[in-house]
Amino acid sequence: MLDKYLADGGNFEMPQDVVLIWPDDNDGRMRALPTSENRGKWKHGIYYHLAYWGPVAKQTMHIVPPDRVANEFKKTVAAGVTEYMLVNVSELREFVMETRMIADICWDAEKALADDPVRPMPDYVLPHVPRDAKVAIPEDPESASARRFIDWWSREYFGEAAAADAAEAYRLYYDLLDNWEQQWWAGDRVPGAVDSLIKKFAGQEFSAVRSETLPTLRDRDRRYREAFEVIDRARQGMTREQRQFFYDHLELPLLITWRHTQAAILLVEALAEPDRERAWALCEQAMAPLEQLEVEILRAEHPPFEEWYRKTFIRHEHTGLNVHRPYEVVRQFLVSGGTKKLEWPEAYRQPNLREFQPLLDQQRQ
Repeated sequence: MLDKYLADGGNFEMPQDVVLIWPDDNDGRMRALPTSENRGKWKHGIYYHLAYWGPVAKQTMHIVPPDRVANEFKKTVAAGVTEYMLVNVSELREFVMETRMIADICWDAEKALADDPVRPMPDYVLPHVPRDAKVAIPEDPESASARRFIDWWSREYFGEAAAADAAEAYRLYYDLLDNWEQQWWAGDRVPGAVDSLIKKFAGQEFSAVRSETLPTLRDRDRRYREAFEVIDRARQGMTREQRQFFYDHLELPLLITWRHTQAAILLVEALAEPDRERAWALCEQAMAPLEQLEVEILRAEHPPFEEWYRKTFIRHEHTGLNVHRPYEVVRQFLVSGGTKKLEWPEAYRQPNLREFQPLLDQQRQ
C-alpha cells in the first residue's frame, strides 16, 4: 500500500480520522515518511520490526542495533509520525532491550533522542526488504543517544560494577551481528562443507570453497575470542540473576554464531587436506564445538523457557534459524561414515501449511 500511496502522490481519499501507518523495511529502516505537503491531512503512525519472519528473518537473536533505532526514530518524530506505534517483537525475550529503548522514545522522544541530529531520508523509497535493494544500503551512523541508552541499560540491568564492561560487550555484539545474515552465515558454511566432503570421501569432484571464506571465518573467530574476554570481565561484577540474563540476551547469540564458526573452520580445512585420515580427523574435531553449543543452549532453556530453541515450522531442519542444524548435519555425516547428509522431512516438502500440523503437534508434545 505504501507504493500505491506514493504513486498517487499522497492524494488518497480517506476519512480524516484514519491514521496512516508508515512501515519500515522489515529491518528497522523507515521506507518513507510523510512530507510537509501531506503531513497535515491525517494523523500518522509507525509499524516497526525488531523481529521478522521472511527473507530478512530475525527470530533467534536481536539484530536491529540501537544506532539504527535512534536514527530512524529521530527522523520519524521530526516527520510527525507520533500518533500510533506497533512494534513486532515475535517473542519478547530476545528483543527486550530495543523494545525498552522504543518505549523510552514513545514516552519522551525529545529526551531519549536529545543527542542526535535529524538526518535526511534517502532520496529514494527503500525496498520492502533490504535483500531487494538495487543499491547499497548506507551504514547506520553512530548515535550518541544510542550510546547513552546502552550505558544506561548496562547500569540498570547489571549494576555499576559491571556496567562499563557490559556496555563494551554490547557494542562488540552489534559489531559481530551487524546484519540479519550473520545469524546463520557461519552455520550455512557447515552443510555446504559437508555436501562437498561427502563427494571428497567418495572420490568425486566437488566445488572448491571460495578463497575468502576461510580467512573470513578465522577473522571472525579472533573477534569472538576478543569479545569474550570483555564478556568474562563483565560477568565478574554481576549477581547470579544478572549473569543469567546477560547469558540469555548477549552471550548465547554470540556463542551460537561462534560455535558454528569454529566448526565451519575445521570442515573447510578438511576439504583442503589431501591426506584422507587427517581430513576425517578434522571432521571429527568439528563436532566438539557443536556438542558444546548443545549444552550451552540448554543453559538458556531454564523455566519458563523450556525447549525455547526447539524446531518449529519456522526453525525447521533446513533453515539457518534452526540453531541445532549444524550439529545435526555433522552428526548425520559422521555416523554414516561420511556418506549421508541430513534429509528434509517429508512434511516440510508439502506446499500447504496444513501438512505441517501433525509434526508441529508432535513437537509441542
